[in-house]
Amino acid sequence: MNEVTDLRHPSSEGRVAPDSIPALPVDESRLAMMRRVKRLPVAERIALLDRMCREQTQLAIGARRVR
Repeated sequence: MNEVTDLRHPSSEGRVAPDSIPALPVDESRLAMMRRVKRLPVAERIALLDRMCREQTQLAIGARRVR
């Protein structure tokens, strides 16, 4: 197998690692919603994801029309 070399740009050394960036705080309502979704059966999770994707697609199409 060929050896893989790590090619880094010299300018990338000053960047902050993604792990060191603090996450946004999770408020209680969002945490409760995440817990409810976690308890859903797989079929309902898939249906929820499908519905969310369709809604976001419609929003994106509408935003493109506004431009």
